[in-house]
Amino acid sequence: MNAPAAASGRASKAAAARSGTAPSAPTAALLGEAQAAVSTSANVLRDVRERYRAVSGASRNGQHEALATAAAGTERTSLIRIDLALQGLENAWLLLDPTDQTLVLDD
Repeated sequence: MNAPAAASGRASKAAAARSGTAPSAPTAALLGEAQAAVSTSANVLRDVRERYRAVSGASRNGQHEALATAAAGTERTSLIRIDLALQGLENAWLLLDPTDQTLVLDD
């Protein structure tokens, strides 16, 4: 998912070649910019998730078992929410891929 804007531009050109219509330069540039923004956001969220895991694991060390179990449940729920947000960003990145053929367009 770490695709630079240049790769996105190449993908736009490949999609245009298959469809027979060339996207305008401003449209292709904006699509590349949108995909890069989503990619950057996903990378930042992955970093936050890993730091959250490190901090939550360290905070449980030395706690009473019952307190640690309750904290683990809350932290697990938070990590699940972060993972869902990350999946949403990954899906958005795929949706913005101009070579994606999973969407059926009405002609």
